[in-house]
Amino acid sequence: MLGNGTLALILDIAATAARAGVKPVVEEEEEEQGVAPEQKDEASFLVFEDRPRERTALPLGVVERIESVPLSQIEYANGRALLQYRGELLQLRDDGRVLDEMESLEQKGEETAATVLICGDASVKGSPRLGVVVRRVLDVSDGTLLEKDAASGGMDLALVKEKLTTIFRGFGAGSADAWREVA
Repeated sequence: MLGNGTLALILDIAATAARAGVKPVVEEEEEEQGVAPEQKDEASFLVFEDRPRERTALPLGVVERIESVPLSQIEYANGRALLQYRGELLQLRDDGRVLDEMESLEQKGEETAATVLICGDASVKGSPRLGVVVRRVLDVSDGTLLEKDAASGGMDLALVKEKLTTIFRGFGAGSADAWREVA
């Protein structure tokens, strides 16, 4: 569900093909000339906002679904937000404290629903899913992963539509290096 209330379907043909074990074919012209396909750290990203005015992204290959979840369906155990989702217990990450803000709105009588990105790493069998609570989904776009250096303060960053975007950490191995395989 997008910020304006419309529904969107995200279909990543490359990720679907990769999950099915289909490999890309090198163009015959490139093969004849001996030119290897470009080896850049380009990937498709789902860009979202989890903190005000801050863009964050996940490689599109790990996003399975975007769900609009009524706040009443989110449960808590030992201070952790959890969601019963399709027969499994899904841990929710809420780095931007979106659920806290929504609960205060609900106490004022407004019905609210959280936008949750259902994420999983299809390349790792038995890998647990994770729900990422976001303020709103901004875009799906290609971008380039940037190398870590002193200027970035060691953060995982990408350029998506010429804007700096933080790569979401904390799923799987938790770094952009791990996402390079998925992206």
